[in-house]
Amino acid sequence: MRTGVDARHAASVTEPLRLAPAPLFLSTFKSRLGTVVLLEDRLAFVAPKRRAGAAFGAIGMLLTQRSATNAAPARAAEGGDGVTTVPLAELQAIERGTQGLNKDVLVVRGPATELKLGVRYDEWAPAIERAAIAAGRRSTVGDDRIEFA
Repeated sequence: MRTGVDARHAASVTEPLRLAPAPLFLSTFKSRLGTVVLLEDRLAFVAPKRRAGAAFGAIGMLLTQRSATNAAPARAAEGGDGVTTVPLAELQAIERGTQGLNKDVLVVRGPATELKLGVRYDEWAPAIERAAIAAGRRSTVGDDRIEFA
């Protein structure tokens, strides 16, 4: 059961434009699993709050990821610990990147942030471009790169 403040906050969170469980690549050999969320005003990576599922094996891990994915839009909207956001108003560019053998990851560049996300560029780039244009940004499309002004 939600309290009054929690219920009002949950009601004010808009539905995500896109949502997918994916890794955030931190370096060549290090990544963090979480959920990528595209909201009307921001792109966010939301890391799970807890890793209790590891104690229950593969099924516990799947259930933990599922509940983390369901909670990701609300956590992305409120921000806080474990949430990395790039506001669409500050988005500089998105491009196709590589990570190991994977030749199709999404690289998001903001003024002080660069995120390498394990989602397919071809699937996410059009949605991010539409959301940025709706937020008042102009886009310039190049080969495997979209710049925003």
